[in-house]
Amino acid sequence: MKKSKLLLASAMLCALSAPAFADEAVAGNNYARLSGGIIVPEDLDGTSAGTPVTITFESGWTVSGAAGTWVNENLTVEGELSYLSADFKDGTVIGVTVPIDGTFSSTLALANANFHFGGKAGTFDPYVGGGVGAAFTEIDLKTVGGVAINQKDSDTNLAAQATAGINLNLSSGLAIGAQYRYVYIDAGDNSNSDGFTAHNVTANVTLAF
Repeated sequence: MKKSKLLLASAMLCALSAPAFADEAVAGNNYARLSGGIIVPEDLDGTSAGTPVTITFESGWTVSGAAGTWVNENLTVEGELSYLSADFKDGTVIGVTVPIDGTFSSTLALANANFHFGGKAGTFDPYVGGGVGAAFTEIDLKTVGGVAINQKDSDTNLAAQATAGINLNLSSGLAIGAQYRYVYIDAGDNSNSDGFTAHNVTANVTLAF
């Protein structure tokens, strides 16, 4: 009899602990996220003195931090601050390609919204989203075709991104995941290009609180 009561008590304890563990795994409506990864910029097409110009980039890197909240079981809104950097590779004008030594870098401040298919309590949480904000961009141009330029230029323009990712929710409000982002930075009214675009792939760590 004592053994039966002990087994019953153990079963009840396990039953009560399961929802408590689930609550712990997604503890809190608020969260913070850190991300880091690589960027692959697309070619930048424009004109110079009416002549078509194409600029290519090396692969670069990006880091970001975000803080957000769950609006309901499937929707989150957040603010994100990110930084990306990529070196120029070469430029092509009238069929002639020359190497470019310099760096494109930008700090982005974005407001994002994400729809989570797995929901707040899901162990696997795929999601899609997007954001809009501002990009504070700097171009550091050292040489073009071996000719010294040594020019820096900075500007602030509209920025936007589309995202898709997946999180794996662990215990104590901790989640790890991966995310793809397509980033767009407007070139501004005074530029002769359509703007900077890049594919980003990052690894993420998120903590709920």
